[in-house]
Amino acid sequence: MKLRSIYPIVLVPLIGIVIIATILWSVVSTFTHATPVAGRTPIPSTIGRYTSNSKMLKRTAANQPISLAIGLNLRNQADLASYIKQITTPQSPLYHHYLNAADFAALYAPLPSSEAPVIDYLRSEGFTITATYPDHLLVDARGTVAQAEQAFQVQINNYQEQSGQYFYANAASPSRPVSVAPFVASVAGLDNLLQYHRKPHATGKGKAHPALATSNASPSAITCPQPGAATIPTSYTPSQIATAYDFTKLYDSGSLGEGQTVGLLELDGYSPNDIALYASCFGGKNTQIQTIPIDGYNGAAGANAAEVELDMEMVLGLAPRLANLRVYEASLTSLAAYNDAWARIVNDRTPVVSTSWVFCEQGAGVANEIQQENIFFQAAAAQGQTILAASGDMGATGCYDPRTGANTSPSVDDPASQPYVTGVGGTTLSINADNTYQSERVWNDRAIKNGASGGGVSKVWFKPTWQQGPGVANAYSTGYREVPDVSANADPQTGYDVYCSVGGCAGGGWIVLGGTSAAAPVWAAMVALANETASKANGATGLGSFHALNLTQSLITLSLGGPSRTTATSTTWYFAEGHIGGNFQEYLTLENPDTKQAAQVQVKYLFSTGQGPIIVHTVPPQSRATVTVNDELHNPSTGPGRDVSMIVTSLNGVGIVAERPMYFSFNGINSGTDALGSTKLGHDFYFADVEAQRNYSSFITMFDPPGSTNANVTVSYVAAGRQIATTTIAVAAGHRVTTTPMSLGVNQTSAVYVHSDQPVMVERPTYFSTSRSNISGPVTGAATVVGTQSQGKDWLFAEGYTGPNFHEYLVLANFDSSNPANVTVNLEYSNGATNPMTFTVAPRSQYFFDVNRASASFAQSTTSVSAEVSSNVPVVAQRQEYFRYNGTIPGGTDVIGQPGPAKSSYSFAEGYIGGGFTEYLTLQNPNTTSQDVAVRLYMANSITTEQVVTVGPQTRVTLNINSMALPIAHATSRAGYSLSIAVQAVNGTIMAERPMYFNYQNTAQGGTDVVGYSG
Repeated sequence: MKLRSIYPIVLVPLIGIVIIATILWSVVSTFTHATPVAGRTPIPSTIGRYTSNSKMLKRTAANQPISLAIGLNLRNQADLASYIKQITTPQSPLYHHYLNAADFAALYAPLPSSEAPVIDYLRSEGFTITATYPDHLLVDARGTVAQAEQAFQVQINNYQEQSGQYFYANAASPSRPVSVAPFVASVAGLDNLLQYHRKPHATGKGKAHPALATSNASPSAITCPQPGAATIPTSYTPSQIATAYDFTKLYDSGSLGEGQTVGLLELDGYSPNDIALYASCFGGKNTQIQTIPIDGYNGAAGANAAEVELDMEMVLGLAPRLANLRVYEASLTSLAAYNDAWARIVNDRTPVVSTSWVFCEQGAGVANEIQQENIFFQAAAAQGQTILAASGDMGATGCYDPRTGANTSPSVDDPASQPYVTGVGGTTLSINADNTYQSERVWNDRAIKNGASGGGVSKVWFKPTWQQGPGVANAYSTGYREVPDVSANADPQTGYDVYCSVGGCAGGGWIVLGGTSAAAPVWAAMVALANETASKANGATGLGSFHALNLTQSLITLSLGGPSRTTATSTTWYFAEGHIGGNFQEYLTLENPDTKQAAQVQVKYLFSTGQGPIIVHTVPPQSRATVTVNDELHNPSTGPGRDVSMIVTSLNGVGIVAERPMYFSFNGINSGTDALGSTKLGHDFYFADVEAQRNYSSFITMFDPPGSTNANVTVSYVAAGRQIATTTIAVAAGHRVTTTPMSLGVNQTSAVYVHSDQPVMVERPTYFSTSRSNISGPVTGAATVVGTQSQGKDWLFAEGYTGPNFHEYLVLANFDSSNPANVTVNLEYSNGATNPMTFTVAPRSQYFFDVNRASASFAQSTTSVSAEVSSNVPVVAQRQEYFRYNGTIPGGTDVIGQPGPAKSSYSFAEGYIGGGFTEYLTLQNPNTTSQDVAVRLYMANSITTEQVVTVGPQTRVTLNINSMALPIAHATSRAGYSLSIAVQAVNGTIMAERPMYFNYQNTAQGGTDVVGYSG
């Protein structure tokens, strides 16, 4: 297979990026078909057209080993085509709602029951199955030539082509038994004719090596290329390309590749030392490079190592802080391995992939292969993967053989011509003296025998609906797809500085290379940067589209600044509860969602004895930070116990979110709690439930901020229609105070109202050891609640679970002294069913609503359930959940609901996906229409990722945050395991909660739950 390209699009600065269509005529070739055998059906092939023009030497040895890759057909093809159209149509409600690999497999991939008979057939013919894939798209098998001949009813011979090349191939089209025919789409590996070649072009005249200067970054004192001259011939450094193409706008927005992954499909190896030396000059030193060998490929740098290193270095130079570069390496001589590489890429769901290994669309034996590729690329499109392919370097004659001068008819290259791939052509770029963009023209050096941007009109694929831009409809249009779609500098006379010293460039060093094999990875770097910028600026889930019109429009939107995303934040946070030492470990977690500015965060500590130290922390933009309070106050968990409150302030006005997780051993209870701080002090606080019966210990903690007037705080307990206890406590300014219901002789459950004559902060931690009849084993744990400062008539709860070993209650408190509350609880299940129930809460009373019992009597219930509570008079609603998570982790959570109506934005500072922790996000849609919700994760070092989900009307969705974030943490150690979350309803409102279950350092078990901050 050879590297090729078409008359290309000109890649101008971001604001001017457009799609292209320079087209040439072409002629459709007919396939050759084998004569059908009874009980079998042929697999289309053009191999006979090629073998008939080659010299047959002898039959291939029967015992020669052979490896095959059997491609399977997709299911629900019409539905898949419709879905792909919807996710690439901006007006569609499914726009950018990409599938994950598991969802794609469930909806459209072959079923295991389709794969099984194919495996059985291969084994019956003597083959060994060497690999299968989770999406069942491919089955790998190893056997002998004799077994392949029998299984597919072909004769395999050794040939010599006119150019002198030796190869083996089947003499005619293969066939398959009718029993497996509906499942088998392709068979790769019956020949070794389709060898993928690519040859990046070196400068044909002028300087062959760039001007050099010593690098300050390299320990081996490598000399680094200097910026090339504005006159041609020349070579360009990454900074020159970045300036010319306005990558610098993305850099200035803070996007240099952080949190992003790019994949490269390669058919040779590379030298890690070459890559390290290049990175010492141009960037990418901290990128995690993951080499993924396919079918046991040894990765040794061969004759085509320059091609691999060119790809890698283009990406690293232009995305200098890229998180992860995946290099998929397969054998150049195995079509089966090539298919295996695509199968792995699709299963990995690598978001941006570049390939420069191509073959002529009309080449011998290609017909079946391009259909198999199309299956992979449909899967990639549905999963939001951007596949970029070089369009080739042979101009309009993609099949041209420079060794023999044969095949001069117009033709294009695959996979750039594939309808679900973005084809990348080449230009000659001219820049100004300050490196800014001057002009571009189509790259065409055929006159000096140094290549030309490939392209033309496909003979296989119809023109997609989006190819309607200026220039696409022209005199050469035939109704078939036109390539390429986009372009970038590819002329070796304005080439790229590449470091290569192995394989075909052994003994070399810095060289200048060009070709569309350089343009494709340049585009891959830009798409990765655009994905990062989109995630930060407007919540896009990745440009992720083969659809060139949408791609360019997205880039234009980014260049204009894009629509802004609002994340709920505050500059001040208050925490009344806190304890260090005495077997308590306390943390403060901080989220900074700002796209550009670091937050200067001041933490002011308050003790029962007065004000403590003031310490300032820096939280980078788009990041999460953790403060270990015990360490900061020099009081380890094994030290003496001490109560502590906190006031957290962003000194430079950058909005933040703050939470306070704690883990402890208290009176034999080994558990933990977590609380989102309050953003304002208050005079009134309400708690629907304060437990004080046997085996429960509840506390009321409060503080009066420094510099204010001493506060007189009255705490009143109500139950069963009356006030059962009250006390007034003096709280000095700058001090923290704790009281308990037990100190007043209260030994029952009650609702609590707190009133202060000065603004204060109030919280209620509870520790318990209890049991429930539907939970196997004792339930011990703790929960803390920040008091709500007002009652309400509408309360929302996204989380709720009534499955095995879980018991859920809603506690409703009516503080009114005379008016009963008529309350409706509407349970909203994950299947869209709703279950409204109405009851009365007497004055000064509580009502315990058993969600498990209500769901058990409702036939359409699911174990996952949200709730909306409405009342005719103001009440307070609280949800208690007791559990043994996975049957082993005991605990309980307790939260006051979100006052209705639902909001558009929620933030969570705390989150952890490391060992022993499982984190979820639950989304409730109380509306009567579906809501699109963007969920963005902020990890360490400004690494972010995002996913969009649709939540149906009056239903609930649960996201496993571990599943979202662990692949990033494993791929990029800089991301860490701590994270924060921002939730945004794209087109309406939503409600969000974050439950977590933990085994903290094998010393404390339990769960926490927090309603997100909504402003």
